[in-house]
Amino acid sequence: RWIPPSEDNLIIYAVAEVAPHLENIMTIYYRDAVFARDRSGRTLSQVEFHAALRRGSQSFKANASFYANATDSQIESRDPLSGLYPFMMLASGDCSDVDAVNFLLRRYPEMLTSNTNTVIDILIRLL
Repeated sequence: RWIPPSEDNLIIYAVAEVAPHLENIMTIYYRDAVFARDRSGRTLSQVEFHAALRRGSQSFKANASFYANATDSQIESRDPLSGLYPFMMLASGDCSDVDAVNFLLRRYPEMLTSNTNTVIDILIRLL
């Protein structure tokens, strides 16, 4: 352990964001950090999920199981960097993935109805 862990410095979360190939080795040295939450209240699995969506590395056709195995907390949580829900992240940008958006919304349709004001506010900001 060469970097001291702290609430403000969850190194494993930074690794999950920018260097996921190093996550396994960091988990060995920073075991406690795996169970902590980042400043936004996200778990490590949520950070990994959002980072993969931002990178655009998981298309639905190439890896449908990535979306099928997503937990409810991953699908329901907003990405603090973009401020978007996962289905919005997939719908926006240069590489929108309509199949993935459809899958996530079919899996959790309440995302639109329970957060209507939030979703509308975000969409207005994007326009």
